[in-house]
Amino acid sequence: MKKVQDAGLSAGKEPMGIVVAVIYLSLPKSDENIRQRIITQALIAEAAGVSEVPIRMYTKKLKRSFH
Repeated sequence: MKKVQDAGLSAGKEPMGIVVAVIYLSLPKSDENIRQRIITQALIAEAAGVSEVPIRMYTKKLKRSFH
């Protein structure tokens, strides 16, 4: 999250959407998790009380910025 703030990517954005995207991106992407769909954007969105749309949007933006 510090990298996101330092890069200015969080300014004026929906804070919870960014936090949830950072959490999603930080989760281990093991073959087992992917194959069984144990951890999904929908599951994280529901737990955080946000829709999946900001997770997808911020995940793409963060990946472009840091990868």
